[in-house]
Amino acid sequence: MRHSWQHLSLLLASEAVIAQRVLQGSVQHFQSDQAGPWQPLLALGYGSPPQEITCIFDSGSSDTIIPLAGSDLCKVKNQQCTAPAPEVRGQFDPKKASDVKEVKSQTFNASFSGGDEFDGNFIKTTVTVGDKGEVPDAQVALASGGQPAGDFPQFSICGTGPRENEATEKKYDNLPETMAKTGAIKANVHSAVMNPTPFGNGSVFFGGIDRSKFEGELQKVEIDPDNEGKIRDFVVKMTSLRMDMSGGDQGVKPNKTQQRERMRLKRSISRRTTARRVGVKAKGSYGGSVLKTESVENDDDQSVNVLNNGKNDGQNNDQGGCTCNNQGKNDNGGNDDENHNGNGDGNNNQGKKNQDNKKGKGNGNGNGNGNGNGNGNGNGNGNGNGNGNDNGNGNDNKNGNKNGNGNKNNNDNGNKKDKGKKNGGNKDDGNKNGGNSTSGNLIDLGLKEAETFTLFDTGGVALTLPAGVLKNMAKALDTDFNQESGELGPVECGKLNAGNKIVMGFNDDSVQMTLGLDKIRLSEELTAPELTKAGMCQVGAFAGDPNENLNSMGFVFFTDVYTVFDLESNSLWFAQAKGDPGAPAGQLEEFPPKA
Repeated sequence: MRHSWQHLSLLLASEAVIAQRVLQGSVQHFQSDQAGPWQPLLALGYGSPPQEITCIFDSGSSDTIIPLAGSDLCKVKNQQCTAPAPEVRGQFDPKKASDVKEVKSQTFNASFSGGDEFDGNFIKTTVTVGDKGEVPDAQVALASGGQPAGDFPQFSICGTGPRENEATEKKYDNLPETMAKTGAIKANVHSAVMNPTPFGNGSVFFGGIDRSKFEGELQKVEIDPDNEGKIRDFVVKMTSLRMDMSGGDQGVKPNKTQQRERMRLKRSISRRTTARRVGVKAKGSYGGSVLKTESVENDDDQSVNVLNNGKNDGQNNDQGGCTCNNQGKNDNGGNDDENHNGNGDGNNNQGKKNQDNKKGKGNGNGNGNGNGNGNGNGNGNGNGNGNGNDNGNGNDNKNGNKNGNGNKNNNDNGNKKDKGKKNGGNKDDGNKNGGNSTSGNLIDLGLKEAETFTLFDTGGVALTLPAGVLKNMAKALDTDFNQESGELGPVECGKLNAGNKIVMGFNDDSVQMTLGLDKIRLSEELTAPELTKAGMCQVGAFAGDPNENLNSMGFVFFTDVYTVFDLESNSLWFAQAKGDPGAPAGQLEEFPPKA
């Protein structure tokens, strides 16, 4: 049963917790048929006394934009300024505030990727976070004109991005920067964690962090400047994208009728009826020339790339088999005179394929795979066992390649007594060097070097990824990818569980974060009824415009990854989220910490 707007009007007021100059605000996870899924709503007060207005909390833009009471913007069909709108989000009346100052000779004109447009003048007034967090003389865009996109409701915007992303030629101190300069917070830093449950609350912390909401230590990733050398957006390089499907399918096994219906639905992608914003909001250009090719170009029956899969049956890659690292029965990875396996793509063996190795022909320096010493006579890498007489592919405790694929003379496969845990030098979660997880294999989604620039955008809704990555994801989830619409087909709901994850690498994979597939699953209320009946779900991941050459991590990313937006060091900091994201702060700290 779909909720009506009348029954979804409750938004918990923002709460401010001041401890060491840190302000906490509540961010509601809102959704509706008109607005679509994953909308982060933050209520702030404007003016003195404060007039409450609810906005989209948006790290992908930099201006705070609120509607002028009685203006043309508040008369459009989709306005949410005042009644009779089904949802009233508020408007600003300067006549009811005692501290409003007009910013002369400075106007703004803002447009967003979804088509929303705003224009008007700037004012300065007090902005209040909760009951006590007052920020005096904050510059705010007071919108008198503009138009929401299509049927999308007119929301105010609370942009927290870098000043270079502001929608005016003359740059100014935006809300987070003003907070820091007026002493309301210590530094131009804010952190956020979102709630995956519709209408539940997440949190934003201006000026600091709440350690009770993440695991371990925060990991630093530097923000990349755009092609002009400016810090314009929260963009960093994502160096890898993989999937961990060790969670399996936790759904109820379908009967034959349900199986047939699922197959039909997978092959006829049902486009979402709820509104969604498209495109990436970043204003900067990144990475030089625009990428013209996709990550995966063939539509044949290839397998997706799997790292360290010892059980591969040794099909040649020209037959659509997977490109696998350190496969027991594939080619020996093009060994040179030092028997070094390079990156272990398993494709070239000095021009000779695996069938030559079965006949005992040597690889490179003569450490051949025949006679039981290598991959030839069944003593391959399957199931993590050693390669014959220690001449196989892989690494011992000290030698070999970090990718777990190199032959360095007499190196075993690292698996003799440890059941493969040393293959690739990985322990525990297998989050480094080849991704040989103890809980299962990681599927390489094929992110190319030219596709690494990624925007972190709380207002960006879902994931925006290269088309080739989406194709590989579709294969891993046993569904289709619609090239024209850029959408994945329906997925069996049982596969979209917390145990199955997207694994994202940063800083050459020295930093890795995971996003559970349950977090990118569209809620039942917004899913087509025929899909729900068949046990199928829709996924919040879309192909980006190849001309933009930029990925985007939207709302869903922040449900699993606690993120710090640090404009003091021009960095993002990541940690895995834990606990109740909307609970009062349990361990507030200023950030950066005191020296």
